[in-house]
Amino acid sequence: MIRRALDAGVTGAVLAAGDPEKVDAMVQVAREHGCAWMIGLHPWWADSPLADSLLERLEEEPLPHGLGECGLDYVRARDPHARERQIAALRRQLAIAVEREIPVALHCVRAWHDLYAELRVFKVRGLIHAWTGSAQQTREVLRLGLHVSVGPDVLRSSRARAGLAEVPLERLLLESDAPDRPVPGAEQGEPAHVSIVASAVAQSRGESVSTVLSVTGDNARRLLDYSSSWASS
Repeated sequence: MIRRALDAGVTGAVLAAGDPEKVDAMVQVAREHGCAWMIGLHPWWADSPLADSLLERLEEEPLPHGLGECGLDYVRARDPHARERQIAALRRQLAIAVEREIPVALHCVRAWHDLYAELRVFKVRGLIHAWTGSAQQTREVLRLGLHVSVGPDVLRSSRARAGLAEVPLERLLLESDAPDRPVPGAEQGEPAHVSIVASAVAQSRGESVSTVLSVTGDNARRLLDYSSSWASS
C-alpha cells in the first residue's frame, strides 16, 4: 500500500484513531512507517466501556500532531441521550485541545448545527475532515478559523464541490479517508487515492494538480507540525 502511494506521489500520511481498542496498534504502525498520528474518542465510540480511560489518556499523553478524530455523528446517535453523550465527550476533548493549544480533527455527520455551537465556545484550531457541507456551512467553518479537508466524496457530490469552491487554497487539505471511503471503482480506500482527489479538486477549482498538491501538503505539514515521510523513512 505504501509503495502504491509513493508511486502516486503521496509521500506520507497522518493516521487518526478513534476506536479505543485500536489506538495502540495504530500508533505502532504510524511510528514504524514514519507517519504522523492523532488519537481521540470518535463519536461512534462515545458509549464504549473504554471511553473514559481513553479520555483520561488524552489528558495525560503527549499528542505531537493533535487530537482526533472527535466530533458528532447523529446518524449513529439517534436519541437525545446518545447525542448528549457524544456532546459531553466532544466538550472534554475540545477543552484538552484549547488548554494544550493542539489542533483537532473533527468528524461531523448530520450534526453541524450542534457542532458549530460547540466550536463557537471552544476556540480550537484544526480541520474538519471528509467535509461535504453546503457552501453556507463551509463559510461557517472558515469563519471559525478551521481548515477544510476533502476526500473521495468530492468526486461524487455536487454539494461537496459547491462547498469546495468557498475554500481558499491556503485553508484546504486533501485526504483519502481510507479505508472507509474508496474512490469510485475501488473496493477500499487507500492513501494512493489522494492523487485522484487532488485531480478532481484541481479540475473543480481551475488550478493545476501540482499547485493543489504542493499547497495542501504545506498546509498539512504546518497545521500538524509534520515533517517525516515514507520517502525518507
